[in-house]
Amino acid sequence: MILDILPYERVGDIYLGSKKDAINKALGDKFVFMTYDYSTDTADYYKEYGLSFDYDDLKNCISINVEAPSVAIYDGIDVLRTSFSDLKSMFISKEKNAFVDDNNVLFLDLGIGLSFGDGEELEGQSPTVLTIFIKGLFDKYIQEYERLW
Repeated sequence: MILDILPYERVGDIYLGSKKDAINKALGDKFVFMTYDYSTDTADYYKEYGLSFDYDDLKNCISINVEAPSVAIYDGIDVLRTSFSDLKSMFISKEKNAFVDDNNVLFLDLGIGLSFGDGEELEGQSPTVLTIFIKGLFDKYIQEYERLW
């Protein structure tokens, strides 16, 4: 599935703020619940599409995660097949608030998060997951991150 990414707004035809039921109706019922060891939240994970969705208490979508086999296209670039060093060069002129924590990089101005398989030597790696999120989602956690530039 080739998906056009519009940060703070949508992945393909699925919009942030969409209701869980609407997303489940659009993609079908072949999802599993994912849980996180750092949170009590659950997410709907569509392995077949490489998509997962996080929701708030009202079941509104607050973040969308894209991984293989999907292709995430942002600004004409296949993000999941582009090295971090190339992405960084591309984003640096658009981004003033970039942060890194372990194997995750947040570009707050752009509304994009990237996760990598290994937290060491990000430069040569391509991201394994691209995340878009609602504005303000990471505001309370950002002090745990280190400023990238």
